[in-house]
Amino acid sequence: MWRTRLATVLAPLCGLFLLTGLVTTARAQQEPAKQIAPQGKLSAYALSGRIDRHISARWNKEGVKPVGPADDSTFFRRVHLDLVGRIPQIDHVSDYLEDDRPDKQKIWVDKLLDSEAFAEHFSNIYRTLILPQVENQQAQFLIGGFDKWLQKKLQENTPFNTLVHELLTSSNRQNFNQPNDFNNPSPAAFYAANENKPENLAGASARLFLGVKIECAQCHKHPFADWTRTQFWEFAAFFQNIDGNNGLAQPVPIDEKGQPAKKVEPKNPNEGPTIAIPKTDQVVKAKFLDGTAPKWAAGMDPRKEMADWITSKANPYFAKITVNQLWHYFYGTGLVDPFDDFGEHNPASHEELLDELAEQFVQNGYDLKYVIRAIVHSKTYQLGSRPLSSAQKKEDDEPESLRLFTRMPLRALTGEQIFDSLALVMDYKVDRTKPAFSLVPTPREEFVSKFASPENKRVDVHSSILQALHLMNGKFMANATSLEKNKNLKDIVDSNVDVASKVSTLYRMALSRQPRPEELNRMVRYVTGNKDQGQALADVLWVLLNSAEFTVNH
Repeated sequence: MWRTRLATVLAPLCGLFLLTGLVTTARAQQEPAKQIAPQGKLSAYALSGRIDRHISARWNKEGVKPVGPADDSTFFRRVHLDLVGRIPQIDHVSDYLEDDRPDKQKIWVDKLLDSEAFAEHFSNIYRTLILPQVENQQAQFLIGGFDKWLQKKLQENTPFNTLVHELLTSSNRQNFNQPNDFNNPSPAAFYAANENKPENLAGASARLFLGVKIECAQCHKHPFADWTRTQFWEFAAFFQNIDGNNGLAQPVPIDEKGQPAKKVEPKNPNEGPTIAIPKTDQVVKAKFLDGTAPKWAAGMDPRKEMADWITSKANPYFAKITVNQLWHYFYGTGLVDPFDDFGEHNPASHEELLDELAEQFVQNGYDLKYVIRAIVHSKTYQLGSRPLSSAQKKEDDEPESLRLFTRMPLRALTGEQIFDSLALVMDYKVDRTKPAFSLVPTPREEFVSKFASPENKRVDVHSSILQALHLMNGKFMANATSLEKNKNLKDIVDSNVDVASKVSTLYRMALSRQPRPEELNRMVRYVTGNKDQGQALADVLWVLLNSAEFTVNH
């Protein structure tokens, strides 16, 4: 309770009202819209400039102004949370702020993209995207292997079309001869999470990799699009049983080159797979969503044909949904929003930008890191997060819209980001693996469970009462702010420097920045006014870690 009272006194100094300046980016506003025609294959850094041109052209059209750029410490913290899922190390903050190389942003971003932490963090992002809710027990046992499979692919920078093709044509089974086999790298959890049902797999595949929600047409015609019930089941037929195995998707055989081999013989090689529409007498043949179908012949595998069609360069929607998912991740809202609901009923906010991002993604080999580099090096990504004041807006200005990207929105940290950041503060070694069949949650799982929230609400920065109480009074937060449990804190308290330096170090460790003068003065007064200065410094860290500034990306 005493720490709650302390927070009401000190926390206002740790808010977000002074995060950035409000200088407008005049040069960006002057870019003429007519100069946006794309020119061939671009580098990631050239594409960054194209992003800014598209965005600033819309600013000109709408007559709105962006906020000024974020400062170095804000950018450094933001890009760490986005790329590796945690705040930066305190010594890295100092190194970056003191780095006077003109290309230091590129150097540090490349370090993050090449790190194991990037693969671990983005495997969590894509696992959450691909397996949003895992309720059946079999899928839960397979999640460890799914994470390892994703990590391996991301660490190797596997082209995303190859990753998705492997996911859609892989085995739905895993070898369970030993308990640890559940953690072997495998995408089998995708099939288990969808109960191996053709209709579930079809709906998930269309939503994730084409950006269309055809599952709404499973029982009736889609009310806001042209999808019919027949089209839904025609697409589901690609996942239908083709060898009498009770409807379960079967592994695509692999040849000596590691490529899918054409060895599965359909029952009727001239017609391909069929499926009966439930509660009707209608049986439909497998067809793609554009109404076409493969020219079936002996030796063709339906899932391979479907995966080939989804990831084909001739299919523009695969590239568009992929870059839109990334844009949504970095900005909290997609160019098409909701990010997985493409169609005439839901146009993109910046159609030309979406088209160019998708085109360059394809031309650069479906490289996720290429798109990520382009986004984080754009001036749009590096804008500050504070809205323009009313005095800086024209009287006839429309209310500020997140979809105009005039500032970086505040984005709530996930439970994983908060836990991993707290772990860094206290030098706690995080074990992300969980033994198969274990019913006891790890400390990370227990903490994260309190912060579960839908991915499409990342710009909602409000914490629930239970989340706030868990942060203030939970065991892990208590350890992070304990002189006995947190070696980093103890080292700062015992260091042979003045109180002001110790407070500044706590700010760099928790918030990745120096304290403002008024913050420093107030915290120093609080510490020096206490008999137990060590405990007072622990109180300061507790306040910083419970501040709004710590729990959002800004």
